[in-house]
Amino acid sequence: MSEQTELSLVADAETALKNGDLFKAYDIAAAALEAFPASASLRYQAVLALARSGATENAQRLYEKYGIASFDSVDAHTLGARLLKDMAFEAETSSSASLLKAAAAYHRIYEKTGEYYPGINAATLFLLAGDAGQAEPIARRLLDDPALQRDTSYYATATIAEAELLLNRQADAVKTLVRARELAGNDYASLATTRRQFARILQHRGVDARESGLLSALAIPKVAFYCGHMVSGPGGLDEGWQAELRAKLQTAIRETNVGIGFGGLACGADILFAEAFLERGIELNVVLPFKQDDYLKYSVRPGGEPWVERFHNCLKRAASVTLASFDEYVGDPAQYTYGSSVAMGLGHLRARHLQTDTVQLAAFDGVSAAGLAGTATDIATWKKFGGETSVIAFDRAAASHTMRPAIEQKTEKDGPLSRQMRSIIFTDVHGFSKIPESRIPRFWSGIMSRCAATIARFDKNVLYRNTWGDALYLVIDHIAAAADLALSLHDCVTTEDANDLGLGHAPKLRVALHHGPLFEGIDPVCGQKTFFGSEVSRTARIEPVTPLGAVYATEPFAAILAMQAGSQFACNYAGRIELAKGYGAFRMYRLTRSAQA
Repeated sequence: MSEQTELSLVADAETALKNGDLFKAYDIAAAALEAFPASASLRYQAVLALARSGATENAQRLYEKYGIASFDSVDAHTLGARLLKDMAFEAETSSSASLLKAAAAYHRIYEKTGEYYPGINAATLFLLAGDAGQAEPIARRLLDDPALQRDTSYYATATIAEAELLLNRQADAVKTLVRARELAGNDYASLATTRRQFARILQHRGVDARESGLLSALAIPKVAFYCGHMVSGPGGLDEGWQAELRAKLQTAIRETNVGIGFGGLACGADILFAEAFLERGIELNVVLPFKQDDYLKYSVRPGGEPWVERFHNCLKRAASVTLASFDEYVGDPAQYTYGSSVAMGLGHLRARHLQTDTVQLAAFDGVSAAGLAGTATDIATWKKFGGETSVIAFDRAAASHTMRPAIEQKTEKDGPLSRQMRSIIFTDVHGFSKIPESRIPRFWSGIMSRCAATIARFDKNVLYRNTWGDALYLVIDHIAAAADLALSLHDCVTTEDANDLGLGHAPKLRVALHHGPLFEGIDPVCGQKTFFGSEVSRTARIEPVTPLGAVYATEPFAAILAMQAGSQFACNYAGRIELAKGYGAFRMYRLTRSAQA
């Protein structure tokens, strides 16, 4: 960080924003602000990244903390209006009054500066609030603006198209958007913003977006989860099968219109996929299931040393590298399945931000999985949750003489206890230590009894429950049920509890969530079934740093939930947060119920 200038960090954040990697953009800006705390550009980018990711509440908090309203720039002022717009659309019932408030904020900026960006937003929001009488004159004024007509940038062209649509010139708008799409290039985030705006206008008018041709003119490439067989032995280094498979992969990538990829880097199909993406200028995001050294040992080196060199070359050029788990490989095939699930989920999160689709690209020989992990398992998981799969035929026999993937090997780390993928919940009640002794029974008959009744509603999903003082530790068998239970527990603590417990403030629940591999066994002391492992310890360190009254989830939880639960829940990025007791910094997300739900 110290070697980079403020301008280079601003440029890095801007690149991540354009690619739609909003979490990376925020992380870059937030970290850079430690070195350049007075940077107006970095403050602006941090808030913009959060706003675009849907974390409106956090974005609004930072907008005020950073004093962005006082910045002397149109971008800073329109960001404040944008947050008003986002809050209006995120409200349970989006009212005309809240939309008009946002429209007026944009309109004041437009009248003061004459800039087209606040102008077109004001016009569209007036229309959506039911005031076409104010929307149409602004749209006409924009189309008559010589400066806008001379501007050949993407946003200027998209603004012309939006003004044409507001004036019901739909055919003209389609033609203009085709030109805008050519100007956008790989700026997927800008395309997603425009698509969202046009979709709202079409919905308001009761027009089928698919039939209008407007959104298809702004097509964004798909986000792919890629997977395929490993290879080992002398055959794994033969160029013949590699050249054949490489050609097939290039064809599949082109035909499925992939622009971003998520997956592993095992010797064989994974690395060939990664190299094909990089060759075509497609963003590569690598997800490793566990520690890199162990991954090299069990998933790359079996193919031969040339694969190791190629692994490192891909890793250097990847846009991101994520460890699904920071643990070592313990000889558990489910660790590979877990890594694949996190990669799939991260792909879904990115596609959601970009308003585009996902696709699975699988180099597969058609043979069903013999164990708990592998390409067949990844295909089955993807299809289980409604995903589209493009299978590329892979003659594994020709590529490997001695196939024995790491997922079928045992190591010296094996133990007698089984591990399963489970969701973990930790909670505590803020203010418990200050409850007078005479009111403690009321705490148990009040808050804890309501928590117990809430948990009882999820009895079929709760595998383990424990409590001490005000804390709860729960293990859940299904990630969507865990999300629902965590939010339900959060809601069962009421403001009335303050008076009942003799507190000067309303008690609030802090809730931490994670999903990962847990050991299951019998507690030798208590003689009862229990769940344990490093993932439990890590989740316990999240709860103390969770803001009061919030439900925080890890990135693996947020990613897998996005794939498995669709739009039931929203996971808004909270940033990279330092966990308690020196457990390191991790990406965290604030869980809420989505507006659609």
